This record gives sequence, C-alpha cells and structure tokens, in this order.
Amino acid sequence: MKELKAWMDHKIDGASKKAAKMSSGNLGMNLLSVRLVGLHEVGGLLGGESASVVGVGMSLLCEPPMHFLMLMTPEARTAVVEAVTGAGSATDEELAASILQEMGNILGSTMANALAELFERVVQTSTPQVVADMAGALLSGIIAGLGDIGDEVLLTDVEMTACGNAVDSRIFLFFGDQLHQRLIPRVREVYSEAG
Repeated sequence: MKELKAWMDHKIDGASKKAAKMSSGNLGMNLLSVRLVGLHEVGGLLGGESASVVGVGMSLLCEPPMHFLMLMTPEARTAVVEAVTGAGSATDEELAASILQEMGNILGSTMANALAELFERVVQTSTPQVVADMAGALLSGIIAGLGDIGDEVLLTDVEMTACGNAVDSRIFLFFGDQLHQRLIPRVREVYSEAG
C-alpha cells in the first residue's frame, strides 16, 4: 500500500490547495495513509454505527461503478463551514450544504481524476449529496445502491484542518471486487513506471 499512498499524496496535495483557496487558507489536508479496511469496520471508524455523522457522497460514474464518501462528525461539519464563511455561519443549513458540496466536489473529483489517470479512462461524477444521519444508515444506503461491492473499501486517511485545528473525518471509496483485484497491481505498475 505504500505505492498507493505515494501515488495519492500529490493528488491530495492538489485538493488541499483548492480547499485552502476556497477558505482563504483556513482549510488544509494532509494524506496520512491509504489502506483497505473491512466493510464491517467502516461504521465503527467515527464512533460506531449509531453515531451521528454528516456524509458528503458522490457516485463515480464508470464501469464498474464506485462511490466516494466523506464522513465527518457534526462538530467537524461546523468547523469546516465556519473555516470558509466565519464563526456562527454553520447554522445556515443552505450555506453549509453548499460548502460541503464544494468540499465533496474537490475531494470526489480528486479521487475520480486519480482513478481516471490510473485506469486511462473517463470517470465522471454525480453531484455531491450531503446527508446527516447515523453512520450505519448512511453506509447501508450506499451499499444497497452499489450492489456487490466486495468485503473491503479503500480508506484514505486525510488529516483535515480547519483554522489550524484537526477535524474528525474519513474518506472512503467503495468499489466492486472487479476493480479491487485490479487496483493495487495497477498502482504498482504505474508507480514503478514513474519512478
């Protein structure tokens, strides 16, 4: 997986620069790790399946289909929104949703572009959706929409900061067994070609 982290590092750096520009330098991101986690572990990564979370998701429209999901705590949602628009602004639900959708666009498009480059094909994205719910319910909806996604998902551990403070969030990429079997070998191939 070190190849996958090295390959994704500069992709997340580009997303971080876009987020910083959107927030006058108040938002930042740093890639910590990229790893496969069991599907059964995902709900527990932000406090358990019954924990309240905010999800920003988008479908990556390709064959096979994939889904990008950023999960964050409600406190992280507030911190991200206020990093862009100022203290107290997170109570404006429409404004908050717009900011989170833009964060979804930045990160989801980063993942889509990385996969498009990796597999040398077009990967289009849907409009990001923002949903507040329990972690388990959010994940169940995504899994039901994708069908057979296999036993693992790609977890991109990105340390996100808002006004210099770490915010609790996770970024996932859900994909089927067919892509899973090709992802790591293809990253190794591209990474060895690059350097």
